[in-house]
Amino acid sequence: MLGALGTSCGGDERAPPPGRSAAENPRLLFVGLDGADWTHLDPLMARGTMPNLARLVASSASGVLDSELPLLSPIVWTTMMTGRSPLEHRVLDFTRFDAATGAREPIGSDERRVPAVWNVASDRDRSVAVFGLWATFPAEAVKGLLVTDRFLTATAPLAGSVYPPEREPWAIRLRTEAAGAIDLPALREIVPDATAEERQAAIASPERWTDPVTGAFHLLARTESVRQLANDWLTGNEWDLAIVYFEGTDTIGHLFGRYAPPRLPGVDEARYRRFHETPERYFARIDAIVGELAAIAERANATLVLASDHGFEWGGGRPTTSSSDDATAATWHRPDGIYLLHGPRIARSGGHGGRGDSRQIAATLLSLAGLFPTIRMATPLAEAGPAPPASDYPDGAAQRVAPMRANDSTSAEELARLAALGYLSSADAKDSNKGKKERPHAARTAASLSNEASILEREGDVASAARLYAAAVEQEPESAAAMWNLSNFLFERGREPERSDELLARAFAGRMTEAERLVVDRARRLASAGDRARAHRLLDRSIELLPEEIGPRLVRGQMRVSGGDCRGGSDDFSRVLKVDPEQASAWGALGLARLCLGDAAGARNALRRAVALAPERLELVAALAKLESAARQ
Repeated sequence: MLGALGTSCGGDERAPPPGRSAAENPRLLFVGLDGADWTHLDPLMARGTMPNLARLVASSASGVLDSELPLLSPIVWTTMMTGRSPLEHRVLDFTRFDAATGAREPIGSDERRVPAVWNVASDRDRSVAVFGLWATFPAEAVKGLLVTDRFLTATAPLAGSVYPPEREPWAIRLRTEAAGAIDLPALREIVPDATAEERQAAIASPERWTDPVTGAFHLLARTESVRQLANDWLTGNEWDLAIVYFEGTDTIGHLFGRYAPPRLPGVDEARYRRFHETPERYFARIDAIVGELAAIAERANATLVLASDHGFEWGGGRPTTSSSDDATAATWHRPDGIYLLHGPRIARSGGHGGRGDSRQIAATLLSLAGLFPTIRMATPLAEAGPAPPASDYPDGAAQRVAPMRANDSTSAEELARLAALGYLSSADAKDSNKGKKERPHAARTAASLSNEASILEREGDVASAARLYAAAVEQEPESAAAMWNLSNFLFERGREPERSDELLARAFAGRMTEAERLVVDRARRLASAGDRARAHRLLDRSIELLPEEIGPRLVRGQMRVSGGDCRGGSDDFSRVLKVDPEQASAWGALGLARLCLGDAAGARNALRRAVALAPERLELVAALAKLESAARQ
């Protein structure tokens, strides 16, 4: 597929740079596939969509990788590349606040407090090559090459995006060629009915990720940029440890996962027909690239390692809405990532029977590259062989880069991309906090503080977690997510009930995704536990803040009727139906409320409307039949 771009499993046929044997000085090529998941990849291999990966699996050791929580890419990939907890490496969010301007900006490499594998290898006089990994801008000084994540987003030269700086023109040339390679036939390989007009619009569009076809074009261009940069460098230069990262295996899910088979309720039929093949077609492209990189590794006598940071929801239980609906990308993520080790020293496993965790990847890479892991890293994966003795390596050695601000346009481009893919809310992407320089917790975002709190809470440090959840609300008082995190923490631990419920109601008023369901669920939990008064207060406050939202009003009406307040329940159901006259549940509930009030005719009319809207609801049909029978007697 994508013949215009080249799909030969052999890749570039130039001879690899002169090197040593694997025994004398082993090389390691790591391929990161964001969001890759065996539950999705195995059926693709079985259908013949990914033959290169199938051949690798058959001759490799592979298994499931337990991810780091929370399942957010900068956090997990930094853990994988350092072998350290997020509490140690300190990359805890996608963004931070610029100290000089107060503006939100993407997280950078200067945030990381511990060494990554490329630091360790470089300091031991080994050549490295890193392509596109999260949180690598500005580029650190290494022996070799480092192309940062921000280079792939920037549409103009960006100082600090490539190391050494003199390689930036080369990188820009290949990035330009990669974008040019996505001609109409190439675009149609994943969107078969794409038009020339749509491709042209994608090239010109400043909103690069909001439209499906435009997103597909830029996804292919980004993928091809990494492919060309990696292939060119690895076949023409000396290297010992290479890291090639593809975000597209996650991005394709966030852009098109809701259109994948089987078609789910609520998914537009026309869009399903148009885009249901797009994810599988993209994975076929990734398979061709994996084949090229495997061939490069084989010619260089290198061990090949593939891994993902987490899994992805591709099955029948996946969300039906776009992940860009107010920062809901994480709801698509599963905690099971993948790993695969392939090379002459690796015993074939005959399946994905192995098990490891994300913190073991760094030590695995260093060990297989003939380097000692550091004493602070987790041990290598079992399939990598006996763990070599660990060596000391000071954390401070990682600080090779001074904080560097990207210009506003490149930051805005990356923030817009993060919002379109569901990693960031649209309000945060528009930088509503710009200009607010004084914050109680410096450059940290509410998400960063909340993410640290959630880690500490899982580790049992409840006091520190409580302090950080509260700090998140202090840092960004309008953050609905921060309000919910603190509210839930207080609720689950039975603390400060009034404050907990007020925070939840305010998160609901902030229109946080899923907040309506969270209000309803809590009210029902409280009522079932016998605290109906508190449940009513929560619903009353939520309705006061957003009177036109129907969920809390519908539940309050049901609770009123069950408590004997049939008039109040009838009023709530009538208000719901003014907002949504097609709400069958509200018509059914109104019928029961009218019956409770002694209005049998009104009850029959309401239930008739309910049955007309939802004839499959047998309980409504039965209730109406009972009333109709009583009326005839």
